[in-house]
Amino acid sequence: MNIDPRNCLLVTGVLEAVNEGSIEPILRSSTEYLCKCQMCGRIFVREEGAFAVLCELPSAVDPLQVPVLPNLS
Repeated sequence: MNIDPRNCLLVTGVLEAVNEGSIEPILRSSTEYLCKCQMCGRIFVREEGAFAVLCELPSAVDPLQVPVLPNLS
């Protein structure tokens, strides 16, 4: 995977029931900040009982601009 870690955001708590194909559209529609995000991968976190999703943005992530996202359920 050839991505710039400064342009990435890890979204956690994505429920197992959420279809993989719908994760990216949900993130894109949740806030203007993520409207151009691209899902790069996901992994199941057993301790949380949910997925963690790696998203890439076109530019460096500004932690002060990252919104609190709604539950992906």
